[in-house]
Amino acid sequence: MTDTIAEPEAELESEPEPEHEIAAEPNADDLPTRNTAAEDGGPVRQYLAWAALAVLSMLAVVALVQFYSSVGAAIDLWIASEYQPIMRAAFNLAVLLLAGGGISWLVRELS
Repeated sequence: MTDTIAEPEAELESEPEPEHEIAAEPNADDLPTRNTAAEDGGPVRQYLAWAALAVLSMLAVVALVQFYSSVGAAIDLWIASEYQPIMRAAFNLAVLLLAGGGISWLVRELS
């Protein structure tokens, strides 16, 4: 007699596929609400914020003009006189490209 050992058949268990849940549309109650000026302290607070923005913008413009002149002085000090026009042109081009990118971004945001 030959002994044969019966090998148990491996049970192939297939994993159930996950059910895709369809996201329900949010109700109006679920959406976040924006605070209006009346809820934040009225129009006085809004005017103060605009005034602060104006003052900070003026300070930024003054600092930018001083930085621009300081870079010019540094170019005069550190760069040989025959290369100064090239360095000034490169710096002005970099400032122009940065300003153009900022203007382009602002136009897209505002439109």
